Amino acid sequence: MRDNAFLRIIRFFITFFTLLAAGTSILGYIGSHFGGIFQVFALYGLIQPILIILNSLFLIYWAFRFEFWFWLPLIALILNIGFIRSVYQLPGNAKTTEVTGDKSIRIGTFNVKGFYHGRRSLTVSMISEFMKEKEVDILCFQEVDLDSVYTLDSLAKAFNFLPYLSYSKSKVQGFNLLTLSKYPILKSSKVRFEKTGNQAMWTDLLIREDTVRIFNFHLQTTNFNQAKFSLVPENWVFKLSDEAERLMEVYQILKENFKKRIKQANFIHLKIKETPYSTLICGDMNSNPASHTYHQIKGRELKDGFITCGSGYEYTYKGLKSLYRIDYIFHTKDFAGKNYKSYLLDYSDHKAVIMELFLK
Repeated sequence: MRDNAFLRIIRFFITFFTLLAAGTSILGYIGSHFGGIFQVFALYGLIQPILIILNSLFLIYWAFRFEFWFWLPLIALILNIGFIRSVYQLPGNAKTTEVTGDKSIRIGTFNVKGFYHGRRSLTVSMISEFMKEKEVDILCFQEVDLDSVYTLDSLAKAFNFLPYLSYSKSKVQGFNLLTLSKYPILKSSKVRFEKTGNQAMWTDLLIREDTVRIFNFHLQTTNFNQAKFSLVPENWVFKLSDEAERLMEVYQILKENFKKRIKQANFIHLKIKETPYSTLICGDMNSNPASHTYHQIKGRELKDGFITCGSGYEYTYKGLKSLYRIDYIFHTKDFAGKNYKSYLLDYSDHKAVIMELFLK
């Protein structure tokens, strides 16, 4: 009898966590795709990678037992197949043949974290050598930090194989944007966001006989890494009320920054829709593909470069157990992707992303 009671308790908890994981994953999907009054559910996108793993395990468990509950994790996984495809592509997805006689374009994006990896001049030199080796034609940097010693001129000299540049200065130190190109710049403009140092910029390039617009952006951070340090797990037993209050403070920080990113994403989306040219969009979104921010910028007009021609498992943020892909290259449908890859360099807490494509 005791064994039966114990098994019933175990079954209850497995059922409960199946409902919790599937329900949270489904709500996260609704929030990320529909926004509006459902936007708050998009916060669940932060744990969507974990939810996918849990739903997969619960699906296997209930399927082997031939029980009804397997439908719940199955529905959750089916709804989130778009998220799964945005972080994992089967090997061989990269295109191996050229789709046009024209030479391909290689574009890169990298949050350089101010170039503060040891000596700044050495860090810049190493990044420059890497990008030159990869034959990058267009390069978008976020979190560029310049001062009286390390100037824009010295940075331009370090990347002299990309002779044209467009720079956007932020009101917050270290949040500047820089776009470098081997193609001539026709025009550029800054896109300011209210009450934040984050920003975007666009740059029109003359690529052979075509005008191509490049968006470079850096959206509001979650501040999760900074906020979580106020929590002390050792106090959860003896000072639970204090830790619960701090947990709510962390939640409020995440919520407020989520709202800021949504406004920023909406603004960028409108600017992209207004663009009359073929367009490439690069940047640090500080949101994973399960977020409403991701879907708001991508919309129906753009393609995710990793889905187009990426391969394997993709993440771009080194922290938080390498679960998050937050740096992207999107493109309009008049581009054909050939190859998309991120590189784990020891120069930042982000990975560098490089995509090779053709203008149809």
